[in-house]
Amino acid sequence: MGRYIVFLVLLGLMFAEASAISETYPQAKTIQGSNQAICTSDECIDSANRILTAMNPSVNPCDDFYEFACGGYMNKNYLPQTGSKSHAGDLIQLVDYRIKEIFNEGISPSMPETVKQAIDYYEKCTDDAARNTIGLEPMFKLLESIGLPRVPTQHNRQIRPWSEVLIRGDKMTGKTPFFNIEIEQKHGNTYLTWNVQKQHFNKQLFEEFFNTLNSHFRFEVIDAQEAARDLFSFYSSLFGMSDILQIWMTVDGLQQLTGFDWKQFLTSFLEDSIFKFDLEKDKILVRGPSYAKQLFDKLYLAQPEQIDFYTWFFYFYAMAPHTTTAFRDKYIEMEPLLKLPGPQQTVDLQMRCIAQARRVFPDAISYAYISKYFDEEIKQKTEVMVEDIYQAFKLLIKGLGWMDEQTKRFALEKLDAIKQNIGYPNWLMAPGALDLRDVRGDWLTMNMKVNIMFAKKYDVEKFIGKSWTGLSKISVNAFHVVQEVAIYVPAGIMHPPFTGNGLASLNYASLGAIIGHEMTHGFDTIGHAFDKNGEKNMWWSNETLKNFYERVQCMVDQYSQFQIPELGPNVKLDGAKTIGENIADNGGLREALLAYEILKYRQTHNGTHVFPDPEPYLLGLNGLSHKQLFFLGFANMWCVKESPDIISLKLNVDTHSPSRQRVLGTLANNKEFAEAWKCPLGSRMNPVKKCIVW
Repeated sequence: MGRYIVFLVLLGLMFAEASAISETYPQAKTIQGSNQAICTSDECIDSANRILTAMNPSVNPCDDFYEFACGGYMNKNYLPQTGSKSHAGDLIQLVDYRIKEIFNEGISPSMPETVKQAIDYYEKCTDDAARNTIGLEPMFKLLESIGLPRVPTQHNRQIRPWSEVLIRGDKMTGKTPFFNIEIEQKHGNTYLTWNVQKQHFNKQLFEEFFNTLNSHFRFEVIDAQEAARDLFSFYSSLFGMSDILQIWMTVDGLQQLTGFDWKQFLTSFLEDSIFKFDLEKDKILVRGPSYAKQLFDKLYLAQPEQIDFYTWFFYFYAMAPHTTTAFRDKYIEMEPLLKLPGPQQTVDLQMRCIAQARRVFPDAISYAYISKYFDEEIKQKTEVMVEDIYQAFKLLIKGLGWMDEQTKRFALEKLDAIKQNIGYPNWLMAPGALDLRDVRGDWLTMNMKVNIMFAKKYDVEKFIGKSWTGLSKISVNAFHVVQEVAIYVPAGIMHPPFTGNGLASLNYASLGAIIGHEMTHGFDTIGHAFDKNGEKNMWWSNETLKNFYERVQCMVDQYSQFQIPELGPNVKLDGAKTIGENIADNGGLREALLAYEILKYRQTHNGTHVFPDPEPYLLGLNGLSHKQLFFLGFANMWCVKESPDIISLKLNVDTHSPSRQRVLGTLANNKEFAEAWKCPLGSRMNPVKKCIVW
């Protein structure tokens, strides 16, 4: 805060009264004795403060630009409990705080009904007293309604046919224990798929949940060790096969393959969905047909008691985490999919429930956030930026000397096909867009209704062809979806340091480079194998493909030479593992810089008329050119302070290069950077050999 006040004092001392130099930058003043205009907007002051406090000006920028741009950030910031602090992390915390405020403010009458349901869901999630008071009785009643016992040792009961139990279980929970039927969409087509049910059970998980059940009753209703052993043996005998084949089959064909009455099951399944499926004519995409046959062959040979016991546990495990706090905490402790690599962080109940509500109601929470916090002008400016980056990428492709003309034509067609989803979809704010089936009820009931809602996709034909389905519009991230041939830039990332920085040079260097990064993913070592329709199709000539891989190998070798100083002298980056992201980083920055130059030309030229550059400078950094600010803004975006444990973890699980290496590698390959910062040829930041793919 003290440094911010110093900035304001400097403003008063340095600026003479002057009118705004441009409608583009209305808040700019001219330094006395100079023609140089300084931006005085809050955004520019914040950007200057952020960049200056992060820098280590004692470092030669041509030796280590990351240390030059981020050395101060690493020296001045403390390491939080998470082991990592960054500008992106600060923005994530800001977005999380704002969402928390939305939940804590509660339900208001004017809210759309789905937003009310999202807040109701959150409030029930955080109400430990209510869930413990309600107890397990709702779960036991639901198990009985499905056709299963309250507890698996319940004697003198008739075991229902398991095909009947699966129909009831699907109807009441949206889940089945042995397979998944899903409604999927691709290229505007909607269809059904069959997959084996992928549960990640183990013997310890079984035993721990039986022990928790015994603790609830305060006596042993089941021998936990013996039951866990028997259950794991049956589970292991059913699941463990592998079959990557997928084929289209009629319902009759699937029935003949498995011996199961799919017409009866699907008739019940589809009653809850508006998806129209002809049981006689339409086909199902079966993923793993030999797996399906073997699975059902084993089920027909199994004892009814084995199937009944496993089915009971499957539904018990689906419901129990939504009952008492003891079962919720046991689920959090034991569920394999919740165990992330590295040190486990304790997440408080509020934040866990917020994350859960955001997953269940992504559109409702996005609507509430965007309505309250998002600046529509930022979306409009970003859409202009995306168009500039698209044009820049087109120019770069046209100028490639290593690509033949026919492959260039295919590449340009694919670039044209990339769907640009910026901020949020227009349909999100339309009346009725958030409507969904009412999922209100007690905590268990709400979650079972949510399962059904996701499984049956009630709105599958609503807003046909709409994008963003199921995606958060307020994620601090950006995405490329290769099969959709689409990029997504959510509203959540449209804040400083990524955009809203006051100057176009900083916005194009940060969010612009990220947008370019996502576009380039369509042409990296994975994306290049997909055509303009999102289908795997080799559209490259042999000679051009050979040239592509030569350039890829150059970058693999280059990044493999990067040392990770925080982990010692012998640890190096895996250039092959990170190659896709490195290609995207390098291409994205080149596209963003050219896009920025397109913008500058548009601002300074009108036919034969040439106008002065309207872009002002930053206070305290007014000695730097706009192009120097561009590269400094790019590096500043990636400033981070991390513990060695976090860096080591990321090397193992992340396909991105660490921040230091992604800045150094990307800038060292960029000749415009070397020219802007006057780095001698052969210096660390201006090597003689540069690796450029796009």
